[in-house]
Amino acid sequence: PCSRRGECVLRGSPVCVCDPKTRGTGCELLCPGITETFNGLIPTLSGSECFGNGVCDDFAACECFTDVDGVPRFIEDCKFECPVEDGQVCSGHGTCALNNAGAYCECDAGWLGDKCTCSDGSVDIKTCLNGDCNVDGT
Repeated sequence: PCSRRGECVLRGSPVCVCDPKTRGTGCELLCPGITETFNGLIPTLSGSECFGNGVCDDFAACECFTDVDGVPRFIEDCKFECPVEDGQVCSGHGTCALNNAGAYCECDAGWLGDKCTCSDGSVDIKTCLNGDCNVDGT
């Protein structure tokens, strides 16, 4: 009962009192970031829900911590941290994406650099008034 992750108790009718790292009425859902190992009949749950970078909701989905503008600072169930500059993901001029190397910024048009910190002047005011942005955004 209770997916072996909780205790079945009588409260008028039988209900599951689940391990805090699980969700669902039958404790059937594991929060992302939690690893389950079996040593006999009782599983051991280890790890931090949402990899310690967010909160696991009632449906075992992560709500990642956000930047100053309310944009999630983490992606992929809060496992990977997005580049942040001045408290904003991708300096507020791009979106966070994931590749084999981890989280990175896909800059908006006219913005360059690892954290989208440099404007080339084509859309917004040019960042380097007396020169051009380097590929790295400096």
